[in-house]
Amino acid sequence: MRRRHFLMGLGLASTLPPRGAGAQSPQRVTLGVMGVRGRGRSLAEGFAGLPGVRVKYLCDVDPSSFPSVAAGVEKAQGAAPKLVADFRR
Repeated sequence: MRRRHFLMGLGLASTLPPRGAGAQSPQRVTLGVMGVRGRGRSLAEGFAGLPGVRVKYLCDVDPSSFPSVAAGVEKAQGAAPKLVADFRR
């Protein structure tokens, strides 16, 4: 099997509904985003705007980046995320 055909099959399989007794999609996905500058900010705000997705945590070693990103996430999902500067806690 060629790599291209394998990857095309994976793409098709990901669009199919779940199989089996009682198999259902999750009602809600909860995320945490680490690193909220640049790409992280874009991902956090993008995910927050999706139905069934909640960005619960934002984590970054530089807390000065939190206010604007948290405001964007809160605007997109209607709830403020928790802010964490040290993920080891």
